[in-house]
Amino acid sequence: MKKIFSIILSICLIISILVGCQNEQKVQQKDNGYIQDTSKEIDSIMTPIGTLPIVKEKITLTVATHTKSSEVDDFANNEFTKWLEEKTNIHIEWITADKGEYKSKLNLLIAGGDYPDIIMRSNFSIGEQVLYEEQGILTPLNDLIEKYAQNTKNIFEQYPDIKDVFTLSNGDIVALPLISDVYHTTMSQKMWVYKPWLDKLGLEVPTTTEEYYQMLKAFKEQDPNGNGIDDEIPLAGSTIKDMTLVGYLMNPFIYSPYDNKTPSSRLILQDGKVVAPYYEEEWKEGLKYIHKLYSEGLIAPESFVQNKNQMIQLGENPDVAILGSVPARFPLHFAHVGGESRRWLEYTTIPPLEGPGGQRIARYQPVVGEAAFHITSKCEYPEIAMRLADLLYDEEIMMRSIFGVPGVDWDKADEGQIAVTGEQAKYKLLRPKSEVPINSHWAQGSHSCRSGEFSLSWVMNEDNMLDKLLYEETLNNYEDYKAPHDMIFPEIYTTKEQSEEIVDIEMALEQFVNEMTINFIIGVSDIEKEWNGYLKELENIGIKRYLELYQQAYESK
Repeated sequence: MKKIFSIILSICLIISILVGCQNEQKVQQKDNGYIQDTSKEIDSIMTPIGTLPIVKEKITLTVATHTKSSEVDDFANNEFTKWLEEKTNIHIEWITADKGEYKSKLNLLIAGGDYPDIIMRSNFSIGEQVLYEEQGILTPLNDLIEKYAQNTKNIFEQYPDIKDVFTLSNGDIVALPLISDVYHTTMSQKMWVYKPWLDKLGLEVPTTTEEYYQMLKAFKEQDPNGNGIDDEIPLAGSTIKDMTLVGYLMNPFIYSPYDNKTPSSRLILQDGKVVAPYYEEEWKEGLKYIHKLYSEGLIAPESFVQNKNQMIQLGENPDVAILGSVPARFPLHFAHVGGESRRWLEYTTIPPLEGPGGQRIARYQPVVGEAAFHITSKCEYPEIAMRLADLLYDEEIMMRSIFGVPGVDWDKADEGQIAVTGEQAKYKLLRPKSEVPINSHWAQGSHSCRSGEFSLSWVMNEDNMLDKLLYEETLNNYEDYKAPHDMIFPEIYTTKEQSEEIVDIEMALEQFVNEMTINFIIGVSDIEKEWNGYLKELENIGIKRYLELYQQAYESK
């Protein structure tokens, strides 16, 4: 009996020693002078939800983000960082890298298991989010959002499509979005025309593909710039995003969200079925129309190779205008906006053209958002991290984080100051962004939500005449024609097995479709004689299997 009692006593003593060692390790850990008492219950560390500071005693969180050297090169020695730490009692240890090197650095940190408590501006794809959650790196945020994040809940209610995109197939959310809801970019596929030429020739803005063709012919043949030289370029495009000729000019025939990306970005939905426009008969009719324009000298031959700088040289030709029509998201792609030249103000947009079948449609890309805030498994205080994340969605705090110090860099608009919409403005800049001192804010180093209402709430002045132009052109010429939601193929997650099969097909499709699109337009390939062979080669590459795989992924989502 005594022997049994002695054994029990020894076991209890060992347990007591072990517990004591653990408690000693928990009691006080110092990091840069800030005491973290990890033995406390989280509710005793935090203040009530909705109050500041977030924690009663200072704690430290490690955070990764990328730098933008022209505005921020030192997040630690940063005016907004200092303000935020004072308000929240949260000290931040930064891990940063130049924007171009940031993703590589993140990958190295994750591979080495030395990643921080919080990762900002990762732009992880859905597949990466799934993978890193499966590996136990990213923490599911659903319960944390429900309990600690009212601003986040409000944003997801305002943007249910974004919440859907950021909800993985297992129901988890592991990323908070950076949302930039800029009205004109949701309908970015625009065609601009030089209005003085229309006026001189007595032409109206075209509304159909035939009227557009006749306008281009008039530009070529009737010397609208009046210099007596055959130097007018009726239509020119470029290789950069939203400046490809095929995007705008194909839509009268078949909806084509073509923006020079991979073929998956060109997919659309028709009655719930995933469709590749370039595999349809209407695509052939669109190519025939564009080839007609090219064969008659109405399209600049350089349109399939030139870059933005070359486009601006055309748009800013000295002495006289030579560029009649150009597809572009905004005039910045073909003119010096904000410089001495004011020629860009003389361009206006052409609404979507009506095709032979009566279709008029504008590319519409709903706001999606970028993965910009993750809490990792390294974080000892995920509740506190979530409260910090939610705080950064607060509009006035977001203003500090992006634009600088209130009363110095920006302020509330005065009564009677008008926004680009013609309504009362909400905010005004007190000095140009280029004059704001470096490291006075985070620029866009974190997540934020700039809603459509917010983006249009700034005082109208000489500095944002472009914003007013883009707002009015989009509202007046594209809003009524934007593609319906049920035609838009969403961002979806494909399984590892699906992805492995898709990637090989997609690479071959991208190369072949791009090559043949140009060949058909410039006449290297005869579209009537070679169309069936084109379709056959798409099938040999695997277009049917490619669409089947995306259909499976779409239906599983």
